[in-house]
Amino acid sequence: MSAIIGGLDCNDDCEGERGKRGERGKRGKRGERGKRGHTGPTGPTGSTGSTGSTGPTGSTGPTGSTGPTGSTGPTGNAGATGPTGPTGVATLIAAASVNSTGEFGAFASHPGFISVTHVGVGVYELVMTSFPANGNNLIVNATLVGAGIRGEITWRGVLAPNTIEVRTFDSAGNPEDRVFTITAFDTTP
Repeated sequence: MSAIIGGLDCNDDCEGERGKRGERGKRGKRGERGKRGHTGPTGPTGSTGSTGSTGPTGSTGPTGSTGPTGSTGPTGNAGATGPTGPTGVATLIAAASVNSTGEFGAFASHPGFISVTHVGVGVYELVMTSFPANGNNLIVNATLVGAGIRGEITWRGVLAPNTIEVRTFDSAGNPEDRVFTITAFDTTP
């Protein structure tokens, strides 16, 4: 319906005086939830927090295998010379090996003896390079040499200066030329 107000055709568009405000209507139903918006940009990294306390020590692991042996180290310096030991009971002053014909053994040295002489059957004289001042300080060891040797040997000193006489015998006590060794010691303190 159309009304003409003040010479204008309002076609229901014109307003008249406003009436009293009506009562508030009932609240309508809640609308549907809207779609989730886009994630915003990442914010700045925060400061590092304080270090936490150290945890407990773990158990000891198994022992590893032994490594290879290292190279030999350099030789150390020689130590100091030790003190001189006490004097022995006797000093060796002569030694020799003598064959039955009265000669020094072909392959043996004869330190301390100058010569050997075969003066008779089973009798030998050996001259020494030195002799104790006191003949009582001379110790001689004379031994027959050879496999299955039976017999005897004796000695005496001071026949002449620095001379030792050696006598050899068979097992019956008869003089006999024999191979022997001899050593002489000086027991002078």
